[in-house]
Amino acid sequence: MFEIKTTLLDLFTDSADRAFPNYQSFVSKSILKCENILKLLLMPNEEFSTNFSLFLGDASANDLEKMSQMKGIRKQELSHLFKQLFM
Repeated sequence: MFEIKTTLLDLFTDSADRAFPNYQSFVSKSILKCENILKLLLMPNEEFSTNFSLFLGDASANDLEKMSQMKGIRKQELSHLFKQLFM
């Protein structure tokens, strides 16, 4: 991920080799979100349910459903996760 971030920041730099502040902030936030998603996907299901809201604080129920599908969590378990995280 570091290489991707560095490459993206190098795309829009000024003559002093500095990335524009707004662009740099956007890239940093986007890479952090990608890293958190990857960390969640690699966690065991038990840790996933407890860490979901910590890693993705602004996530919605739709995000939970998509991530659960990627992890292969069954629909029966998904309803328990919804109750645990959003109620």
